[in-house]
Amino acid sequence: MEAEITGTVENAATTQGTAQSETGVPAANDGKPEKTFTQAELDSIIQERIAKEKKGVPSKEELDAYRQWKEEHQTAEEKQAEAMRAEQEKRTAAESRAAALEARLTCMEKNVKPDCVEDVQALAARLVDEKTDLGKAVDKVLEKYPQFKASAPGVTTGTRTSGKALSEEAAYLENKYGDNPYYKKGSKT
Repeated sequence: MEAEITGTVENAATTQGTAQSETGVPAANDGKPEKTFTQAELDSIIQERIAKEKKGVPSKEELDAYRQWKEEHQTAEEKQAEAMRAEQEKRTAAESRAAALEARLTCMEKNVKPDCVEDVQALAARLVDEKTDLGKAVDKVLEKYPQFKASAPGVTTGTRTSGKALSEEAAYLENKYGDNPYYKKGSKT
């Protein structure tokens, strides 16, 4: 039975090869052995193609020389425009930092849990528009997600019951890890 299947496959391959040669398209093999390449030949072919591609690309030294030439030949207006662009980027970065700090302060004023401030900021930022300021947006977030609000408003004051003042970081750590028996309450941070 296997001989019949093999014979059928061989007949189909021979018929297909004949059909291709009759249509003018050469058969896949045409009786010639396929050309094989050694690894050294392949490596040389690849190196030739890489050399062709690199032919039009300037070297690192050439690029550095061009950049230096370009910088030397910039006009005063171009230099001024570049300096203004850099200052504008610095101003934008400073404004975004100030806005983030303002949002953090607003969250703390609204009694948001210290570990939830970033989450509330992200949610409130999506609600801020021309009609809604950041304070109202934080109120809306706290109304929808009450778990973000601290349970006791006096916890984030920064003082212990003994009256000893704490830094903001120490108050945060005390609030977060105060119940943990491994937290060193007596150490100063």
